[in-house]
Amino acid sequence: MRAPANIFPREQANIAARVTARIIKLNARKGDTVAAGQLLAALENNDLIAQRDEAKAAITDAEANLQKTAAGTVPADIERARGQVATTKAALDQSQKIYDRRKNLYEKGAIPQRDLLVSETELAQAKTAYEVAQKSLDLLERQSSDKDIRIAQSRLDQAKAKLA
Repeated sequence: MRAPANIFPREQANIAARVTARIIKLNARKGDTVAAGQLLAALENNDLIAQRDEAKAAITDAEANLQKTAAGTVPADIERARGQVATTKAALDQSQKIYDRRKNLYEKGAIPQRDLLVSETELAQAKTAYEVAQKSLDLLERQSSDKDIRIAQSRLDQAKAKLA
């Protein structure tokens, strides 16, 4: 016996891609029978590849930043600062000796007060230069604090999560 009929599928599903992209290949058409897990369409993935590569680069950058932060400031910078401290300390010591000599000479009346004032000014400048150099060295040596390391580690974790 023959009769007209309407046939309905056992299951029907609406599907949508998670990303917007051009369809490269369509493996199923309307009315085709498909199985669970079957590839229905292939999408262009150039944007996803670029995003993945960017995420990998962010991980590399975050790892390098963490290593630099954990290792501290570049040793050459610290050595340069130590050299500056030594130089300014020597200049301070020299200025102190000159000031002491001129003060002694001034008290004996051998030099005018103007010469003593010049020595005082030079001594004050040498003290300031030494203090600045010492503070710069201290800052460089303390630059990689625990907080900085935790921040760098957090950025690395974020970059890894983005890649995943």
